[in-house]
Amino acid sequence: MKMYRIILGDKGSWTKKMRIMKLTFMMLLGSFVAMSATTYSQNTKLNVSTKSTSLIDVFRQIEDQSEFYFYFNKDEVKSKEAVSVELKDALVTDILDQVLANTGLEYRIIDRYVVVKEKGTIDAENMMPQERKISGKVIDQNGGSMPGVSVFVKGTTIGVITDNDGKFQLNIPTETKTLVFSFVGMVTQEVSCAGKSSINVTLVESTVAIDDVVVTALGLKREKKALGFSVGEVKSEQMQRVPQKDLLGSLAGKVSGMKITNTSNDVNSETYVNIRGITSLAGNNNPLVVVDGVPTGDQRVMKDISPDDIESVSILKGPSAAALYGSRAGSGVILINSKSGKQKKNGIGVDVSIGSTYSVPYKYINLQNRFTTGVSGVLNEASYQQWNGPEAGVSAIQWNTNGVAQPLKFYNNALKDYFQTGLETVYNASVFGSYDRGTFRLSVSHLDATGVYPGVELNRNGVNMAVTYDITKKLKISSNIDISNPSSDNYPLKNSGETQYMAVYQTPPHVNINDLRDYWKTPNVLQKGVSTNYDNPWFAAYELKDGFNRLRLFGNMKLEYEILPDLKMMGRYSFNSNDEKRTYRQPWSSYGGDGGGNNRANGMFNETISNQREMNADFLISYKKKIGKFEIDPSVGGNVMTQRSYLMYAGGDALVLPGLYTLSNVNRTIIHIRRIFTVSMLWLT
Repeated sequence: MKMYRIILGDKGSWTKKMRIMKLTFMMLLGSFVAMSATTYSQNTKLNVSTKSTSLIDVFRQIEDQSEFYFYFNKDEVKSKEAVSVELKDALVTDILDQVLANTGLEYRIIDRYVVVKEKGTIDAENMMPQERKISGKVIDQNGGSMPGVSVFVKGTTIGVITDNDGKFQLNIPTETKTLVFSFVGMVTQEVSCAGKSSINVTLVESTVAIDDVVVTALGLKREKKALGFSVGEVKSEQMQRVPQKDLLGSLAGKVSGMKITNTSNDVNSETYVNIRGITSLAGNNNPLVVVDGVPTGDQRVMKDISPDDIESVSILKGPSAAALYGSRAGSGVILINSKSGKQKKNGIGVDVSIGSTYSVPYKYINLQNRFTTGVSGVLNEASYQQWNGPEAGVSAIQWNTNGVAQPLKFYNNALKDYFQTGLETVYNASVFGSYDRGTFRLSVSHLDATGVYPGVELNRNGVNMAVTYDITKKLKISSNIDISNPSSDNYPLKNSGETQYMAVYQTPPHVNINDLRDYWKTPNVLQKGVSTNYDNPWFAAYELKDGFNRLRLFGNMKLEYEILPDLKMMGRYSFNSNDEKRTYRQPWSSYGGDGGGNNRANGMFNETISNQREMNADFLISYKKKIGKFEIDPSVGGNVMTQRSYLMYAGGDALVLPGLYTLSNVNRTIIHIRRIFTVSMLWLT
């Protein structure tokens, strides 16, 4: 597959045209400003409405509506009587003539300054702020004159524009310490002018990029306008505005065409990602996730990554964008780029953050609370999902009345007392820096979370390291390593059944769920419950445990060599491993949460162990050359991928001893083992 890029346009001529247009605009603006200064007081119309108001308040009204500034002796003005005035669309001279009449005060207007003083004592020149002249010249990096540069006193509107020779002359207040020089497309400079009468300044071009650059397949950087496919990108600042426990939560709603769906908002919810909808007839619509050039699998890996370690995420949409990764990227690719130490120049930085998120249930399913369990108005606590029993107040023998009939009392607190406020707390700490020959970054993270559903919890520890080192001016080595260890003693996957939590909905309304909190009748042998057809909801939450422990490691080592200024070569080896152990248990006397006859009187236990490995070795030779108005960017490379996977399932029903959850304690153990090994090669041109 050949990749060429052609871009039309001449940067130099475009820059020159832009400077001419900007100069023309600034000179026209300067002429308009000069014209307005001479006629401002004759054309500015004001509205003043006061009743028994001091002169100072009148002056403030004028200043609020205009660019006039008043200079006066406060004691002289404050001693005058209050005035009343009602004028609309009046000139400042008309207003002042009226309010200063019979006050013994006079005024004089100089540009936008209004001096008010006792009659016969006004000296406008001495009343005005003391000024001094300053002059100079502005040039560019090549020594050329820069006309049209804005020169102004910092924090004020006092300023001028340089002439055709780049020269300026400006009257500034004596106490002025800093002048600001600005021009579109150039770096704005603040220059000290204290005690100086002449300043010469050299402006340099700013490095603001007009074209967006994104990271595409194999880590190649491309301008968006040069791509033949759509690419979305999310920066680190966007992902960290609200603390999230994983990267998937940080990306939700931030990229057009990418849909992130959660089965719930709880800690253990399953998350599905689709890019541009469902496109596969085979049912696999998961995008490929690539971290620092390492293919790591589908979106589930993103639940193990701390958002604090990520610099940017690029979304390659469509098959043409992801072709370099083969058929497994047919549903798109999510490219994740980790942070490095380059944000700190020549030094060391430390970053520590703690963020918490609370999940508070606020709306519950409305349950019928008129009839309890039973048939034809007769209470039957053993009936399963039959809700035409008696109403409240009817006497009946109940599970906790010791064989004595008592009036039924209904409770409507089951859901509110059962579900809880979830809490996710994320701790991040990193140290990073750079020096003359490289950069480094090391971070550690910890997640501690409890769910809305009782008993659900999640812990995750992570380490991320990124290092770059310039061996020579042409040879550079870099490495990225990420280690994540999420684990939980109770993390039931919430994608369909959620059977361990159905028990709370099976509990009849005449049963106070809080009376069932102490759920063992005989520890590890027999649960305390209302019926033999469904579990005690607290027993289901804390004893039907679905746990896991996963160690995920991925990283790479990359060498980059500059053969010629326009010819570069890259070689990389990447490694991805995932070791996971999952366990599921049911104690004696359990019904699997949902009930309905799914009885395991002696419980069950199973264990699944999976190991996945993927190694990639790839190289890329790229050439970039600009010829006149054209730019060519061909590349050639190759990839060798090796995959290994191992899966073992073991377990069964009937625990020999209660409360002991090991494979050796299962009465009859079933074992399944599967191994897969593949090697593939891909050549690109």
